[in-house]
Amino acid sequence: MRGHVARGLAILEESGLEDRDVAAIVAGHHEWWDGSGYPRGTRGRKIPMLARVAGLVDAYDAMITPRPWAPARSSFEAIQELQDLADTRFQRELVEQFTAAIGLFPTGSIVELNSGEVGIVTRQNPTRRLKPEIVLILEADKSRRAKYEILDLMNEERVSDDVPGRWIRRELPRGAHDIKAEDFFL
Repeated sequence: MRGHVARGLAILEESGLEDRDVAAIVAGHHEWWDGSGYPRGTRGRKIPMLARVAGLVDAYDAMITPRPWAPARSSFEAIQELQDLADTRFQRELVEQFTAAIGLFPTGSIVELNSGEVGIVTRQNPTRRLKPEIVLILEADKSRRAKYEILDLMNEERVSDDVPGRWIRRELPRGAHDIKAEDFFL
C-alpha cells in the first residue's frame, strides 16, 4: 500500500509530464500534518499546500466510498472524522475550508427529515450548514410524492413548543429508497 507513492512518481516520470505541482501532490498526499504520514514523515507547512489539499480530499473520498474491508460512511460521518483529525493528520484551517465548501450534507445527498420525509440536498446555505435547500421526494410513509417540493430549511423554524420545524435527522446511503440523485440534476 505504501509503495503506491513511489509507483505514482515513477508513472509520472515515465509520462514525460514535468509539472512540479503534480509531482508534489503525488509525493506528499499521504504526509500528515503531525509528521506521522509517509513516505518521508514530513510535517506541517513543509508539506506542499496542494499535497495537503489532495490528501484531505483523498481521505474524504476513501471514507464515503465502499471498500472491500469497510462500508461507505455518510458524508456527515466523514466530515465529523475529518474534524476529529484536524491538527493531527490535517491542517485545521483546511478541514474548516473543505467543510465550508461542501457542507455537512453536500449537494446530492439523500436525507431524511425529522418528519420522516425524504429528499435530496439541492443547494447549500453558506451561513447555516445544517439548513440546506432540499427537494422533497418521499412522504413520511416513504411513498413518492405526487409533486416534488423545494424546501429551504432556513425557513423552517419552530412553530410552537408542540410543533417543531423540520430538520435533517440523518443522511441516507446513496440509492436509498431507489432514489438516484443524478436523476434530479441536469
